[in-house]
Amino acid sequence: MSFDASARLFVLSAGVLATAFLMALLYLRFATSIAASGYDLHDLEARRDELVRQNELLQLQIDRLEAPSRIESEAQRLGLVKASRTLFLTAGPSVTLR
Repeated sequence: MSFDASARLFVLSAGVLATAFLMALLYLRFATSIAASGYDLHDLEARRDELVRQNELLQLQIDRLEAPSRIESEAQRLGLVKASRTLFLTAGPSVTLR
C-alpha cells in the first residue's frame, strides 16, 4: 500500500467512527427524551386520577348538602317554619317614564 492509500483508509475509518459516535449520541438524546416524557406522562395521569377522585368526593358532598331532608332539618334547627299559605302578587301594567 502506498502512503496515499493509507491516508485515505485512515480518513475513511475516522469518518465512519465519527459518524457512528454522532449517531450514538443522537440515539441517547432521543432515548433520554422519550424516558423523561414517559415519567411526565405518568405524573400527569396520577394527578388526573387524584383530581377525578376529589371531584367525585365533592359531588357526593354537594348531593348530601342539597338533600331536601337535610335542608328541612337545617331550617327547623334555625327556627324556620313552613308557610301555612302562599300568596302570589300580580303586577299591574308597566309604566314607562319619558
